Amino acid sequence: MLWYDLEIAKAIPQPNEDPIEGIDYCKNWGDQANMGIAVLVAFSEERKSIGVFMNDNREEFRKWVDETNIVMGFNNKRFDDPVLFKNWGIEIPPEKSSDLYLTIKDAAPSGITGSLSLDAILKANFNIGKTEDGAMAPVYYQRGEVGRVINYCIQDVRMLKMLYSRIQKTNSIIDPRTGRIITFK
Repeated sequence: MLWYDLEIAKAIPQPNEDPIEGIDYCKNWGDQANMGIAVLVAFSEERKSIGVFMNDNREEFRKWVDETNIVMGFNNKRFDDPVLFKNWGIEIPPEKSSDLYLTIKDAAPSGITGSLSLDAILKANFNIGKTEDGAMAPVYYQRGEVGRVINYCIQDVRMLKMLYSRIQKTNSIIDPRTGRIITFK
């Protein structure tokens, strides 16, 4: 199994917020081809290793994908997988792509409002949140704070792996919207 997360290079305009001076933006959430990739972090069970991938070593990530059976992300089918393909030309084969967000969403009761974001799920289940605001990652990257973005991405992969482990061990998590247990079948 391979867990991964990526951070984009260009910021996404936020409604009712002025653009930050000196920062490059893509058009919107749908403009995935122009987002660019600042960094991609992956943990490979096969290699027992974490990798940091950027434009200069992106082909190494393709090798990691080729040698695994499952590539796991969070909201990756809607976001990370298409951004990866449109920017680096690396396609996660549909039969390998597994999205923990969709797994949780499918198991959770429908009709309940509230966030099933990774941050909300982590707070409800581990009393910890994400280490940064993902919307700021492109800003930090463009300002040269590359190490900060890499560390944030590493932490997201670590937390994704931790959440997956909990689901595997207990077959359940706490729904951040209700405080009730979501059970996986």
